[in-house]
Amino acid sequence: MAIEKKLAEGQKFGQWTLIGTEPLGRGGNGAVWKGVSDTGTQAAIKFLHKNHFMPLTKRFARFCDEVEFMKRESGNPGIIPLLDFNCPASPTPEDRPWLATPLAVPFTQLNLTGATQLPDLVCRIEAIARTLAKLHAERKWHRDVKPDNLFDLNGASVLGDFGLADYPEKGAVTEVTEIMGPLFYVAPELMTDAADTPAGPGDVYALAKTLWVLASGQKYPLQGQHRAETPGLRLSTYCPHPRAHPLDMLLERATTHDPSERISMEGFANELAAWLKPVHVSPTTLDLTTLASEYQTVFQIGNNAERRRQEFIADAEGVLSFFDAPLEIIAVQIAGVTRIPPDTGPAYDLPDYVKHQEFDAEARVIWDGAVKTETRAGDDQHKIVLKSFIQVEALSDERIRLVAGHHLEYAIGDCSVRSDLIGSKCTVAFWQSAELENDIANLRASLIQTLPEAAQQFAEQVKVVIA
Repeated sequence: MAIEKKLAEGQKFGQWTLIGTEPLGRGGNGAVWKGVSDTGTQAAIKFLHKNHFMPLTKRFARFCDEVEFMKRESGNPGIIPLLDFNCPASPTPEDRPWLATPLAVPFTQLNLTGATQLPDLVCRIEAIARTLAKLHAERKWHRDVKPDNLFDLNGASVLGDFGLADYPEKGAVTEVTEIMGPLFYVAPELMTDAADTPAGPGDVYALAKTLWVLASGQKYPLQGQHRAETPGLRLSTYCPHPRAHPLDMLLERATTHDPSERISMEGFANELAAWLKPVHVSPTTLDLTTLASEYQTVFQIGNNAERRRQEFIADAEGVLSFFDAPLEIIAVQIAGVTRIPPDTGPAYDLPDYVKHQEFDAEARVIWDGAVKTETRAGDDQHKIVLKSFIQVEALSDERIRLVAGHHLEYAIGDCSVRSDLIGSKCTVAFWQSAELENDIANLRASLIQTLPEAAQQFAEQVKVVIA
């Protein structure tokens, strides 16, 4: 039987010569050494342990699959490039399997912990999430997401280590009872029947755990779902950034036990992007009400479903107050043009097509409310009504739907003969998310910006009636 020659500095593999007295890292599958090519290029050389290819095992098959996956993804900027490889059909200690990638810095060696570093960390995790979302769209799963497998390569955030990656053309390697994923990061559904389970939600789960570990500075993630109402499970407990709470809510949605209830990888990336770019339309959008809404559940203890539901409805109702200021501005402006005192208050008569249609959507409305400022012109026979409105709906999946705009209605007697929406916008975002904060700010601004068009159409309709 051939004896394996111990890897050491100066050994040659293809165009690569090993340098350094110790490997860059070791793991269950093998070791990674620093190497330099004949042309002077430095790389990380990953070697498979001898006991995985003599005799051949499924780890050797996965090593070859990893090489094949990296060859296929060579043009993907979010994946660490494959520089060179050796994957012989019948490997020996002298002709052993290896692959070479550029030298990159693992996220674990970067300074990413704590509140001051949180924006940099979120930016990097968003880039990783975008890469994973693109792979998921092609039914490709990483299945080994953890801090050690995320890297900085010349300023770009990239994924590495694809030994467990799954893709449509890959041969069957995973056994039915095999646990698929890194310990502490593996999603519940991948601990049983991993062979037949699409691992996209599992990647989301693992990336959420990765974000928590890197931000908190803890060695390992906590088990189970990161409930935002439990102090010990919150990211903000370990990383007290002023806007950490929306990330607590995101991690809660990304680590639910049921994979069908988890946010998608694309949704995960979008929320991180929204967190990184909060909308600041005007100073009036920032007040203590916003602060109270953002931190409301931080101080809640317990796991009472009804309390959470009531908090959600109360927050949805509170969204209406954010539009008091723009509606007051609109009332003053319209009164200045028409000399007609406007009526401001609840709106009970908005058209049905403005409302959430439950019959063709999974989520149902558990609370709704609307406010408006309304101006009427004409007489009992011919009426022109302009309503500037905001409608808020709390949906059963903990999203909040917002519709804002101007509604122009022409009626003869009690019959409406024409109904137009002017400058209306509709958004749907998760409760207490950064995306919802941005949507509120944008809709406040939009109501003011579209007022001239609405006022002009109102005036034109009144002119027709008077004529």
